[in-house]
Amino acid sequence: MRNAKSITVLAAATVLATSLADQNLLADGTNGATAGTIDFQFENAPAFTLIEWVTRLTHEPVIVPYNLNFPVTYRTERKVTLEEALHGIDGALLTNGYHLVKTDESYYRVAKAGDTNSVSSRPHVDLGFQGEKIVVNGDTIVDRKDLAKTLAVLSGPETEIWIQHVATTPADHDIMELAINFLVSSGQLGANKLFLEYMPAD
Repeated sequence: MRNAKSITVLAAATVLATSLADQNLLADGTNGATAGTIDFQFENAPAFTLIEWVTRLTHEPVIVPYNLNFPVTYRTERKVTLEEALHGIDGALLTNGYHLVKTDESYYRVAKAGDTNSVSSRPHVDLGFQGEKIVVNGDTIVDRKDLAKTLAVLSGPETEIWIQHVATTPADHDIMELAINFLVSSGQLGANKLFLEYMPAD
């Protein structure tokens, strides 16, 4: 029951983050921003709102624990650079025990503050959604009912599962929620192995 509640909270936070994104101020032309063009005002916004801005500003994916869920208040007192904005977002996450980590590869991770040195070396399996089908590692398409069997073949005890977060409609959110609920409740995957992969917009 606790996992089901976490999934419900996550879904609500994700929807709320999407609606709040338009209310958070960002000066025009800030993608790839240089000097002093970014202006943030977050008031008790879901943590995922910060993650969405990292993908928008850096054009890189961000890997986030699926159950990351806390409110964030963060304001800039002046327009800041991209580096300053990322530093401020990291500071807002740190107050809740997390860091924004840039790995050697082309993505960021949100990791627990005491767990930032090993995150880049962990194996993972990528999951994407195409309607009722699930794309595994970008090239294998399986039905949801066959997902557990596929993961058992592809993953080991240390393997993380990254679910691409590109949900744009209520139906997309429902499919993602069902898949996450299945993965957690099946007992075949610990909640600490499950992550959302926030993807930058095309």
